[in-house]
Amino acid sequence: MQKSAIRISPFVVERLTRYLIFMQLGGQRGKEWISSDTIAKAMGLTSSTVRQDISHLPTPCGISKKGYDVKRLAAALTDVLGIETVKQAVIVGAGNFGKALFLHEEFLEQGLRIAALFDNDPGLIGIMVGGARIRDVAELDGYAEKNGVDIGIIAVPAEAAQHVADQLVAAGVKGILNLSTCDVRPTGGVPVVHSRLILDILNLSFKMKYNQVNGKTFAVT
Repeated sequence: MQKSAIRISPFVVERLTRYLIFMQLGGQRGKEWISSDTIAKAMGLTSSTVRQDISHLPTPCGISKKGYDVKRLAAALTDVLGIETVKQAVIVGAGNFGKALFLHEEFLEQGLRIAALFDNDPGLIGIMVGGARIRDVAELDGYAEKNGVDIGIIAVPAEAAQHVADQLVAAGVKGILNLSTCDVRPTGGVPVVHSRLILDILNLSFKMKYNQVNGKTFAVT
């Protein structure tokens, strides 16, 4: 039976991901029930917001005055976020950032297996990282077709990012995570998420500046 489509705003999706991470890594394992108030306090939200967000899930997970069944809620979040099955990913860009991501072990718990690391630098190709060799980006098409790659992760300088995005689309990936400092526009309707540490640093700098000026605190939301 085909699942009916559900409409969830990007803001709600972002919070749902935070709820799942909290339940997986926030000391909730082994507990049978969790309240919206517990989640809200951990996230800096209101209980009402948490309840409204969770109401978007197609599977009921809560009981009035008792809270949410932890296992059922985690399963429902996993399902709606599309991580019920492990997705295969590759990283293009074997600099320090790309290598660090490749060696990070917690992605698998979120349904992501980073299977290969690619670069076009002859000085990097063939070097072993975490038991795997850095591959020539020229091998990307063949590798993706053979191994069923779902996600391409861009970890290259800005000037190369769009070209890499085009290569990933040509290789047949179904989604792109762009970690470069510029936007990319994949063709063929392939979804892309831009994730930039530098923007978070600038945002933090702004909040630090306007939250504390001459001893006065300003509310910044």
